[in-house]
Amino acid sequence: MLAGLGLAYVYYIAAPALPTIGAFRPLYLFLLNKIVTSTKLCVAVFVRPACGSAACSEGGDGGMLDGVWA
Repeated sequence: MLAGLGLAYVYYIAAPALPTIGAFRPLYLFLLNKIVTSTKLCVAVFVRPACGSAACSEGGDGGMLDGVWA
């Protein structure tokens, strides 16, 4: 956290004219691709199977909720 705070101070307060994306482009692209890849993986592993199950269907969801909350 302190390293991030120090970098933020340098880039936003002390020397805002420093090039940010150009200097850290490989790191930026790595983190960007990592976030996109992990999001796609989570959707494929968790979201699609859950929405395909009976619990997310019209009857299954309504029946389950009506049974629990009634």
